[in-house]
Formats: sequence, C-alpha cells, structure tokens
Amino acid sequence: MTTHRYPRRMEIKRHRLLEAAQEICFHAASMSDIAKKAEVSPPHIYNFYKNKADLAMAVQERMNQEIFDTLKNSMFEERSVDKDKCLDNLLKPERAALMLTLITEATRDTKLMEHFRKHQKKFRELLYEYYHVDPNDEEHKVRLELLNALYAGLAVRSLFSPYENKELLKELLGKADSFLARKYPVDYMKDIEAPMKK
Repeated sequence: MTTHRYPRRMEIKRHRLLEAAQEICFHAASMSDIAKKAEVSPPHIYNFYKNKADLAMAVQERMNQEIFDTLKNSMFEERSVDKDKCLDNLLKPERAALMLTLITEATRDTKLMEHFRKHQKKFRELLYEYYHVDPNDEEHKVRLELLNALYAGLAVRSLFSPYENKELLKELLGKADSFLARKYPVDYMKDIEAPMKK
C-alpha cells in the first residue's frame, strides 16, 4: 500500500471502497466492479488493497466492529433503543448475505479465516464479561455458544424469510437469553409443568 500526500482524500476513497464492497455481491464482483461502484479508477484500488482477500478482511473488520460496538452499547448500557438497533442490524438481509459471502471467501483463504476466528474470540470475551462467566463453568460456556448459534441462524434465515412480528421475536429471544445465557437460568419448563400437575 502506498502513502499519499493527501491522506484525507485517501481516507474518503477507502471508505467508498468499503461501502461499495458491502453493497454489491462481494463473491461475484471483481475488484474492478467494486472500484467502479466506489467511483475509484480500477487500478487505484490496489493502492488500498493488494487483492480481494485483503479487501474482504477490511470489509469483515468494518462489519464486525459495527456489530461489536452496537452490541457492547446495548449490553452494558441496557438501553432498549440500542438493543432494538442491534437486533435490526443483525436481521438485515444484506448483512447476512455479506456475512455468508465472506465466510465462503474465508474457506479459501486461511488469513481471512484466522481473522474470523480472532473476531469470534473477541465477541466471546465480550459475552463472558457481560454474563460473568466462570472460566471453569463448561455448561455456562456451552449455553452461550448455543445462544450465539441461535442469533447467527436467525440472521441467515432472515435472508430467505424476513420476520414479520419482530416484537414477538424480541420477546422470545429475551426468554431464550434468560435460559441460555444467565449464570442461573430461569427454568421455563417449571412454568409449563406446574399447571399440568394440578
């Protein structure tokens, strides 16, 4: 990557390239397609990213940082607006499509796969901090992995079948969160079984 005497212009172009790469179907698009979408001359894209895998890593880092920041705010500040924004971001079909495309790219590129693993570790550490996970509590850790898988699955499903009743979805996710993520989970089965025993 070369240096430039107009760093502000370079930063604007870098931002446009990342926006363009997120907007168009990354896997099918060439570097030239992405450059044109960003209104950057195709050869100039290589001043920013040496190849498509390098660009994929930058897109993934940007997307992950957005999710991480929103999630951190919603978890630690307990603001319902942030929680709604976080869920809406997660369920955006274009975000899920990009995530699947980047995962596909990562199966062919070990550096990108390592990048994914690094982000996953950072995300796991955030969850462990928020839910006060004891490093020796294997059950609690596995329940958090299940919750993580649930959210990832919901994101992918939103590609094919958008959720119509988001309020109900949020309510049910709150119950799943209470059961799977808390140190001492609420046992909703007791609520169901109690009336049946009477």
